Amino acid sequence: MTRIVGIDRSRLSPDLLRDIRDLLSPAERRCLAARPEGRREEWTVGRLALKLAGGWYGRKPWHGVDTTYDSRGRPCIPGHPSLSCSLSHSGHLVVAAVGSAPIGVDIERIRPRHQAMIGYVAGSEEVDLVSSFRTAAELVTRVWTIKEAALKSGGWGLRIPPRAARIRRRKGASSVDVSLRWQAIRWRITVWSISTRGASLSIATDESNPLPRIRWNPHFDLPAG
Repeated sequence: MTRIVGIDRSRLSPDLLRDIRDLLSPAERRCLAARPEGRREEWTVGRLALKLAGGWYGRKPWHGVDTTYDSRGRPCIPGHPSLSCSLSHSGHLVVAAVGSAPIGVDIERIRPRHQAMIGYVAGSEEVDLVSSFRTAAELVTRVWTIKEAALKSGGWGLRIPPRAARIRRRKGASSVDVSLRWQAIRWRITVWSISTRGASLSIATDESNPLPRIRWNPHFDLPAG
């Protein structure tokens, strides 16, 4: 089971953001204070999305879900080592996922990119599998998010070069098979990739899972008092 929450932070008022910050745990507030001033709103909304996904998964109030980082720097929910968490930001969009199987998400706004960048992240045979896009910006962004989501799901992130993760075959209208052969690592996962809100969103999940439901801008209540 996987729960994914997306938030457009431009929809959140300054007063609501202040209330959300006030509900962070002491450890979360210390993490927030360590962020540069210009990144604190993004970080706060990322925690909100992760708490909402965790609360949805565990059927508990979102403000009762604590978040932190594991030893590899990945977001996690303390006390629940079996849960996999992933978080991504781009512009005003934030996406967080919580699941019982390995999960990775990546969202990137579609914006102008140099065509040469595609050579950095993918081979020509991979491009052919996802080449049904009108612009270079769409193509590069789609390939990038597919690979980063896949690498996140394995816990490596961009510590492994994107070209080491290979898009092997198309599995459906919105999914591809991605495999990794790098040093001693042999691994494979399915990545779902969709266009939404002017961005490319990719979700890497266990092969047995269908595309998880995504809740955008879900309603949430603040605790009374």
